Amino acid sequence: MKRLARLARLGLITLVPILVAVVCTVRPPPATEEARRIVVRGIIDEIVEDFLVVTPFATFTPTPTPTITATAVAARPEGGSGEEAGTPGGADIGDGTPAPEGAATVAAASTLPPNPTATASPAPTATSLPTATPLPTATPLPTPTAMPSPTPTFPPIPSSTPTLPPGVGGGGGDDGGTVPTPTNTPGPPVISFSSAVYNVAEGVGNAMITVVLSHAANQAVSVNFSTGQGSAFAPNDYTPAGGTLTFAIGETSKTFSVPIVDDNVDDPDTETIPLTLNAPINGSLGTSAATLQISDNDPLPVIMFDSSAYLTLESTTPVFTVTLNRPSGKFVSLTYGPNGNGSATVGTDYAFPSFGVTAFGPDVTGVSSTTVTINNWLGLINNAEPPTEPDETVVIEIFNPPATANFTRTILFTTTLTVRDP
Repeated sequence: MKRLARLARLGLITLVPILVAVVCTVRPPPATEEARRIVVRGIIDEIVEDFLVVTPFATFTPTPTPTITATAVAARPEGGSGEEAGTPGGADIGDGTPAPEGAATVAAASTLPPNPTATASPAPTATSLPTATPLPTATPLPTPTAMPSPTPTFPPIPSSTPTLPPGVGGGGGDDGGTVPTPTNTPGPPVISFSSAVYNVAEGVGNAMITVVLSHAANQAVSVNFSTGQGSAFAPNDYTPAGGTLTFAIGETSKTFSVPIVDDNVDDPDTETIPLTLNAPINGSLGTSAATLQISDNDPLPVIMFDSSAYLTLESTTPVFTVTLNRPSGKFVSLTYGPNGNGSATVGTDYAFPSFGVTAFGPDVTGVSSTTVTINNWLGLINNAEPPTEPDETVVIEIFNPPATANFTRTILFTTTLTVRDP
């Protein structure tokens, strides 16, 4: 309502000057200034009366149209005084023009009411808003615990069963028969040794070697196997093996054996035999090479002189024979010479200290000889004594071996050498 009142007042303010100008243009102007003012005021009153919009805050009372009262005044006699006739002499009609003599004067009297008084309507009493109720204090939410991401599970895709033409598939009739759901058929299996290294002791008898397939096959699978030459020697250490392994349908494991020789040779602590797979049928090769290791179980050999006494001429080089109580597959080295005992005189009959060093090892079969002749001790002195000099003796010893000598000594590691003049 207030908005409409404001729009009406705004329109009134805008239209009043325009309407006044239009009316003044259409109507002939009054003869006097006072009359023109009366006419304009009347027009304004009409406009206000027609367009006034009453608001709840002010009430306007339209102004009545002014009434013009004409009073006839008797004509002034010629030469008479205006005062005598009741009218001031030389009075004008109203626009400043003197009235002609002898004319009747009409006095225009307008009665204008006072301006309307705006009566203000009382403003409506504002209704107080309700007191706002304070919101409750927000309780902090607990920290969410991260949930594990679920592993998506996808339903199996149904396999469609193809429909065969009538008479195909063994079903007979017109239904086309039933075709079984196809299954995945694995490829050829991979053939491998079950281990890259196999370990056995020398006294085990047979080493069992396992060969496996990666998966069972729907047909027979075969492969060849063989042993080779390593640090172990055949036939001293093992018996060569070779042949063909055949896996029946559904089998995934086969074994073959390598005979191990339990000898009395002090072999190296570990000897090796290479193993090989080849020529697969209905399969492919995986781990096709492996090693069989044999752990020796024989002790070190015992070395000794083969005699407790030797005879030699003063002018010759003595010859000794040493023996091992068992063959050796290792290199054996020994040091021997006089130990300072005997009847011969040191410095006159023999040089001291003086030693001979001898080393020997296995032959092509991997086994050393058990008897060795040593003749490289050159400690005797050939002097010019009378022929009647009695025989003299020198004690020769095989000295305590170091750890790398690969033998031990227990008995007859000394011998007596008799030196005779020529």
